Amino acid sequence: MQKKNKELKIHFSIGEVAEMFGLNESTIRYWEKEFDMLKPSVVRNGTRKYNRNDIEVVRKIFFLVKKQKMTLEGARAKLKVKGNDIDRQLVLLDSLERVRAELISIKTAFDAADIQSEQPE
Repeated sequence: MQKKNKELKIHFSIGEVAEMFGLNESTIRYWEKEFDMLKPSVVRNGTRKYNRNDIEVVRKIFFLVKKQKMTLEGARAKLKVKGNDIDRQLVLLDSLERVRAELISIKTAFDAADIQSEQPE
C-alpha cells in the first residue's frame, strides 16, 4: 500500500529523496549547488520539494558519481551533452536489477524446496 502512495505522490521531501538513494541530505544539498539542473522548489519556510523530474536528475547524478565513479566535474559534463546514453543505461540497470531480484526469489524457493525434501517424513 505504501508503494502505491509513493507512486501517486507529486512532491517529496529531501529526507525522502535521500532515503531513496541511501544518501545523506547534505549530499543532495551539495549536489544542488554543483548541478544547475537540480533545482527543487523551495517553499516559504525553506523546505525543499522534489518532483519526479528532480528525482530523475538525482538518479542520474547518483548513477554517474556513485555507480560509475565519475568526478562531479565529469558527471556535470556528461549531463550537459545532448543525446548522452545515461537514460538507456539506467533503463538497462533497472531491468538487470529486476532480473536479479527474480533470480534470487527463484533460488530462495528452490532452497526452501530442497530443505523440505530433505526432511524425513
